[in-house]
Amino acid sequence: LDSSSHEELLSLLCGARTSPAIHQFLVNSLGEL
Repeated sequence: LDSSSHEELLSLLCGARTSPAIHQFLVNSLGEL
């Protein structure tokens, strides 16, 4: 991942703290990398 994509993912993860479903989806997606 380039820096911009990494920062975007971190931003999404921070925002997903209030949305367990989205957070779980991101965790699953990252686990497939």
